[in-house]
Amino acid sequence: MGFPCLDSLNESRFSNNINHICSNLSLLFLLLFFVDFLCLGSGQLTEIAYAISTREIFFTLTFLFSLPILFARKKEIGVNLIFGFLVLFLVVVAVNAVRGGLAGNDLAIIKSDILGYLNLMLFPVACAVLYSRPRLELLLKLIIAVCALWAFCSLVLSYYAFYNPVFAMKFSGFLNDHGICSLSLMGERGTRVFFHTASRWMFPAFLFATYFAVVQKRHRVFYMTAMILFEASLAIAYSRAFYLGVMICAVLLLIFTAVFFRQHFKGLLMVWGIAVICGVLVLGAISTSQHFNIFKAMLARTEIAGNLSTGNGPSQPSANSGVGDASDGVGEENGSDAVVPDPEISPPEGEHFNSAQDDYLNIQAELDSNAERAAKIKQISALIAKNPFFGNGLGARVAYDNGYVEYFYHDLLAKMGIWGLFCFLLPLFYGATLLFRSGQYRKTAFPWIFFVAIVYFLVISYFNPCLNSVTGLSLYILFLTVCYLAHSNGKIITDGV
Repeated sequence: MGFPCLDSLNESRFSNNINHICSNLSLLFLLLFFVDFLCLGSGQLTEIAYAISTREIFFTLTFLFSLPILFARKKEIGVNLIFGFLVLFLVVVAVNAVRGGLAGNDLAIIKSDILGYLNLMLFPVACAVLYSRPRLELLLKLIIAVCALWAFCSLVLSYYAFYNPVFAMKFSGFLNDHGICSLSLMGERGTRVFFHTASRWMFPAFLFATYFAVVQKRHRVFYMTAMILFEASLAIAYSRAFYLGVMICAVLLLIFTAVFFRQHFKGLLMVWGIAVICGVLVLGAISTSQHFNIFKAMLARTEIAGNLSTGNGPSQPSANSGVGDASDGVGEENGSDAVVPDPEISPPEGEHFNSAQDDYLNIQAELDSNAERAAKIKQISALIAKNPFFGNGLGARVAYDNGYVEYFYHDLLAKMGIWGLFCFLLPLFYGATLLFRSGQYRKTAFPWIFFVAIVYFLVISYFNPCLNSVTGLSLYILFLTVCYLAHSNGKIITDGV
């Protein structure tokens, strides 16, 4: 004689066990996905066959193992407005892909854009897998650890000018060819170190480390050491966009802390004060050992940003041009075989040790880069003017080099118009509204760290193609996930500190 109630109970336990195993496996592959794109830039180093890399494999496995949880929570996730707004944007992307194809636009760029925005499919997965505060904090700690490792490597690579010339060229070529990092001389002794993904994540990692050091107050030495490494790495990236983003977001976090979390304000000032002083000392020690003033180089590169013209007008891309935003995972900015000039980096030429250079900059290379940017801005602005509201479809390109543009907002407006930009920003605005309008979410600094981090990416994306690739969309997804959890189960976010 059977016992239906026991059979039902056993079936329920079996289902729960399956969901638990799938959830853990999906989390594992999600963590590996983050490690992959933070470490390997474009992912070219681990391409296996048919241009498939380990990153695409981790992405697929993360999605597949999350399916049982997604089916169990489909109504809860599906009715959320954030999910609805993301679906709306992906529909806009699909419509513009068809428009671009019918208009005869560049198919390689259409493919690259589609694959880049497909990273947004990870949003429901993140909501289903990162369902608890410990899981979210585990991911943040992993990001801090990986970025700290690459920040330390950037300090080692800052001595590139002192390496054996033959080894230096081979090593630099390897890093650049695989879309991991670009190295370029600053004067005769300094080196600009730019990891195509990790460098852009240094400040978000700095913010996450700040949260653990100031709010949780555990393992402060580790987190403050990581913060010092992040500061030094950001400095020697010599990116004007990074400097601007850091200044804006540092002020923003100070204001939020002073208004909402006064109990942490003194702790924040103390931790940041110590980190800044130690960071300056580290950079000073490197400057002394290299006989190269890093601080003057930072100032020189910032000052030259205002000079956007060179004599007879814009020049063609120079031989110094290297790989562009090679940080993309599922669909990279340089998805085609063409080499994309990086908006920030110029790897050394064969005769790099003997080239005529200023004390801190290769002035001609900087002016050529600025002229190239000005030419692209002029052409992309003309493209936007043709159809400002709906854009010209995916694959719309400038008649310059391979057609890729490093200015994200201009690029999106040219392809999808004002309507496309509105649909892209709508989920972020709605998520931020959820945080601002409810008093309970202001009891903890946890979600606001993500808010400041996404503001940083919104700032630097004016000069960098971050938010149409895994580099920026991964943080875009994390912020929306925190907003979703705060809306659906505020206890997860507000529990604790």
